[in-house]
Amino acid sequence: RNPAAMSMQIFMPTIMGVVLGTIFQGIGKTEFGIPQVSFIFILLTMLSLQSLPLMPALIEERAFMKHETSERLYKESAHILTTMFVTVPLSLIGAAIQTLIIYAFSGLPYEFLPTILGWTLLLFFMFDALFQCVAAVAPDGEQAMTMATPWLVVFMLFNGLIVTKATAPVYLRWVFEISPTSYAMQSIFLTMTGFRGREQSLNQELWLPAWP
Repeated sequence: RNPAAMSMQIFMPTIMGVVLGTIFQGIGKTEFGIPQVSFIFILLTMLSLQSLPLMPALIEERAFMKHETSERLYKESAHILTTMFVTVPLSLIGAAIQTLIIYAFSGLPYEFLPTILGWTLLLFFMFDALFQCVAAVAPDGEQAMTMATPWLVVFMLFNGLIVTKATAPVYLRWVFEISPTSYAMQSIFLTMTGFRGREQSLNQELWLPAWP
């Protein structure tokens, strides 16, 4: 319906990848520490938020779809298939391009790439599905933002970096078990630091949830 909007799903992530990559250029050449932790946190956060601005457009598209299906121009299944095989793959490609560009600028060793790319795309899929779900039930863009914010805030805060398992109230520690950002950061940091052998002790000493 809107080729320009579709192309923006590739163009904007590419631009953001270059901008963020320039900011974190060469960060992988230093010893693992706070700069690398901040880099992973920003990378995961940016990928999580990538689909958030698309919710108003999804709601507008839904209104068009309802009108056109009421006129029997096509069935709802055609709209669903278009979203599944066009919109979602384009968003995934944009997220992958953005991640690869930022990673190339960072200078991190390439043996970390499968873990970081895999978790960033998995996190992107999770939040993209969440935002799509919210957009499907919200009556307008403003309410969609309001409904999505609590989920986003909880998962962003309970990631083991901002709120740790050691400092979180006992009655809220279960949130770490369902927080996708917590699992993503756990796996990436364990891979980058080479502490796979000390995984259980790290879980107890720091903020990491139990790893299955």
